[in-house]
Amino acid sequence: MSKSAKNNLSTLWVARIIFIVIIAVGAVWYYISLPKPPAADFSLLVPTAFDLETADPGGPTVKEIRIESKGGFSSLVTLSLGALPSGVTATLSSASVTPPPNGVATVTISFSASVAATGTHNIEVRAVSGDKTYTKTIQIRIVNFVPP
Repeated sequence: MSKSAKNNLSTLWVARIIFIVIIAVGAVWYYISLPKPPAADFSLLVPTAFDLETADPGGPTVKEIRIESKGGFSSLVTLSLGALPSGVTATLSSASVTPPPNGVATVTISFSASVAATGTHNIEVRAVSGDKTYTKTIQIRIVNFVPP
């Protein structure tokens, strides 16, 4: 084999190796730059504020709590309420719920109040699942019921 043929052959091998390295680097860069799926998590959504009338003959005021799943989350979420002001009662329709993956689960809270509780109060709602804890505050303004 002539010297120029050997040089052409080694140049061809170098070119192939460079091409393979470029392809490999490009593939790694592409993989690294792909968007990562969101981590499995949930969010707690509650009404932020509302008025509540004392001794309302229409019954208690019912509000909805939503647990929204993200990233395929579908574990048990335990719900609880913080301390309630004197004269206010609040009842959760369920103390725990499991949202479907990337879906929503709802729980209701029924509120009622006596005349002694008039004024503005904050009620804390807590959602816990594993090492994740979320807390939101609902502000209620309690007013005396005035019949029509």
